[in-house]
Amino acid sequence: MTIKQKLLLLFSVLLIVYGCGKKDKSKEEKIEAAVPVKVTQAKTGNIYETISLAGDAYGQEETNIYSKVPGKLLKKLKSEGDLVKEGETIALVERDEEAMEFASAEVRSPIDGIVTQYFVGLGEYVFPSQSMSTKPIAMVSNTDNVIVEVYASEKDMGRIRKGQSSKVTADVYGDRGFRGKVAEVDTAADPSTRKTKIKISVPNKEHYLKSGMFVRAEIIVGGRNGVLLVPSSAIVKKLDKESVFVIEDDRAKEMTVVTGTTDGEKTEIKNGLKINQRVIYEGNFGLLDGTKVEMKK
Repeated sequence: MTIKQKLLLLFSVLLIVYGCGKKDKSKEEKIEAAVPVKVTQAKTGNIYETISLAGDAYGQEETNIYSKVPGKLLKKLKSEGDLVKEGETIALVERDEEAMEFASAEVRSPIDGIVTQYFVGLGEYVFPSQSMSTKPIAMVSNTDNVIVEVYASEKDMGRIRKGQSSKVTADVYGDRGFRGKVAEVDTAADPSTRKTKIKISVPNKEHYLKSGMFVRAEIIVGGRNGVLLVPSSAIVKKLDKESVFVIEDDRAKEMTVVTGTTDGEKTEIKNGLKINQRVIYEGNFGLLDGTKVEMKK
């Protein structure tokens, strides 16, 4: 075989190898991985705008109970958390008068309620309320209704009104809500905090809410009915534009939208989307228009 023939043979082999490589490469380029996403349909519904505030719950009627005579706390007839009736004895006080024998003084509750707290222990001295020491023996709270006290900032005060509905939650009960209404709005803000006290009345017949419990209140200050809604996580914000990704032909399509009221979980879509369109609400972070996607459960 001559040198020329050898060169031709080598050139032919190189062409075959190059062609096979190019073919394989084109096959690889055709393989496109789909991005897994979660999808829901855009639906009409009602949405409420709320102001969320934290505060404390108290019995609608609470009273501190004092001994009528000076002496030592002899016995607690009721424990903290016990129900009591008006006039029922909750404790006994040993009278503090030397060389004289008296029956123990009874300490009675002036209201129906629950013994929420004792302020003194057995053997400690107690005194009538008008004496120098004003430390009470116990507190009794009527928690058939509770008052939730929260404080609103200046920017929120213009939207809060007496009679507005509210949802109250406590960490111990998870997402369970207790419905109430704004009962009082102070006419002036605290000059030191610039915040205004709001009182929310909440029915509490089963006594789930306790006096002194930390709670959160969502006051409904506005709402819209029969509007198009999507999960708030579906909204993608880019500079001054808001958009959502919908699915068309197994690909993500970016749609510019105009949003309205939001409650944190749901957002109103005023323009840019139609009812029942499939909207991506998970897996949309960093997604590009035209990306192949697959729905996951």
